[in-house]
Amino acid sequence: MIFFLNTSFSEKTEIFKALIQIEGIGKTSVKQILDCIYVSNKMKIGNLSSSQLSKIKQILDQNYYINQELRTFNNNNIKRLGSIGSYRGLRHSLGLPLRGQRTHTNAKTCRKRNKVVSSARLKQETKIKTKSKRKN
Repeated sequence: MIFFLNTSFSEKTEIFKALIQIEGIGKTSVKQILDCIYVSNKMKIGNLSSSQLSKIKQILDQNYYINQELRTFNNNNIKRLGSIGSYRGLRHSLGLPLRGQRTHTNAKTCRKRNKVVSSARLKQETKIKTKSKRKN
């Protein structure tokens, strides 16, 4: 097993398939990277030298957001949309489709996740919270 960029790979895995498994890198990006270091798509990851692996890592660090960096970048963009009060930010916060899709008959999974709690249950929860605050 080879551990590369917080992902473990079998030594028999092709380099093309291995790099696609890393979050934030697609087929086109992998082709460009492998062309830069003059490596075949079919080469096994176990056959790469340490210098070739370091070149791949260097290219990825300089030019791409991968794994946790990509997640934080996307989350910051979504938070920014919400903080400036844009329509897309509002739709993100409500968990609804952003780009004008129909929601009356479609987008059922979005609406299921955001089911409204009944008003009777909300009243009970607020009573419990206020009683606990009064005791303290």
